[in-house]
Amino acid sequence: MNSLTIGVTGARSETMISNNFIEEYMPGANGEYVKIYLYLMKLVQENGPVSMEDLEDKLGVTSKYILSALRYWEKRKLLSVGTGEDGSLEHIEFLEVPSAAAGKKKDREAPAAKEQAAAAAKETAAASQTRVPVRRTYSADEKTSFLGDEGFCASKFITESYFGRPLGPTQLESLIYIYDQLHFDQDMIDCLIEHCASRGKFSMRYAEATAIAWKEQGIESAAQARASIQMFSSLYGEVAKAFGINRRGLVPKERQYIDKWVNQYGFDREMIVEACAKTIRQTNNGSFEYADAILVNWHKEGISTVVQARSADKQRQAQRQPKTSQKGHGGPGFSQRSYDMDDLERKLLGQSQQ
Repeated sequence: MNSLTIGVTGARSETMISNNFIEEYMPGANGEYVKIYLYLMKLVQENGPVSMEDLEDKLGVTSKYILSALRYWEKRKLLSVGTGEDGSLEHIEFLEVPSAAAGKKKDREAPAAKEQAAAAAKETAAASQTRVPVRRTYSADEKTSFLGDEGFCASKFITESYFGRPLGPTQLESLIYIYDQLHFDQDMIDCLIEHCASRGKFSMRYAEATAIAWKEQGIESAAQARASIQMFSSLYGEVAKAFGINRRGLVPKERQYIDKWVNQYGFDREMIVEACAKTIRQTNNGSFEYADAILVNWHKEGISTVVQARSADKQRQAQRQPKTSQKGHGGPGFSQRSYDMDDLERKLLGQSQQ
């Protein structure tokens, strides 16, 4: 692969940003929060006066959104925020970005503790797959108490900003359930709502279903959620390519098939791509229904690797070879009936689609 050279020409006006911020904090943050952080850092280094109105005009977001971003970075100890008695913003102080090297040194000094923590996290994730709590009913007093929770209010504001409308009583209960019973922190909820909005799903019902799916998969952090989103995005692209879908994106029903193959049946990318390839070989068509039938059969038969799947196909082909037997004393031979299981699958699928 050719190396990439990056350069600059002309006069430069620079804003100094910590490499540790770029490496450790920026990848997992909401893009709008990063934009606000960088612009404020520019203003700090210019050492000029600024008002909230100026920030709203320049950044194209509301003052509440800016305050939400500031709380996010304050929680990560990258800045401190001073407010007046009326809650208005009075002061922002940027703090030193923690050294990544110090964190690495700490990891080297306690490898056993790190391994134990990883094992505990893995056990917690595995347990969470079978213990998703059922949403309970919240009293009016409980709902009021959540509206006094700073973290919940920040998540509520983000949700309403993305959805473009205030949350009604039912939607508010869904958000409380995600925050209180599923234990999603503000980062997780930000990631969840941003993901739903990116797919054109401005519904708390969809957000709640997605949150439950993440919980069942053992996803416990925004970083894990983004990694899962990226994995699915890549898998959607691979399936579309395998089926020759080049001029459009996958429709919701097609994505639901892929979600089921991963979440319900636990198939990895390699197995799903193999099922798609087998579908094309046998039908000359990118049929999600046919690929689903293949994967359902593999799941029932306990087939979990491509090697096992191909071995089962070879055994099936061997069983299709016609066998002859003689009936009576030297009488005419009768050919036993040979069943083509793949042909039967095609016929059954054809019947189910009529």
